[in-house]
Amino acid sequence: MMAIRLVVLTLVVWRLALLLTYEKSMQWLRDALHTYELNEFGEQKRFLAKIVSCFWCNTLWLAALLWPVALSEYWTWMLPFAISGAAILLLNWSGTLRYTGE
Repeated sequence: MMAIRLVVLTLVVWRLALLLTYEKSMQWLRDALHTYELNEFGEQKRFLAKIVSCFWCNTLWLAALLWPVALSEYWTWMLPFAISGAAILLLNWSGTLRYTGE
């Protein structure tokens, strides 16, 4: 049973990271997080936008946040995201259509 939860968690993390990082439907969030702060040289740098725009970073933070849910009795709420992620992977592997993030 734990192996199933791990596979589900992996697919959910991949799907949500893809959603946050690349999909046009979440562009509003990436735009909202393009907040600026000054570094030690007086230059503006993007703070939260760098985190949300990094696929690898998103997978790490999402896995850390969702791991307790995967271990709990409420893990089944993640199934729609896992199914979506699996469907996108199968679509890409089939070569029928490439995922474009739209």
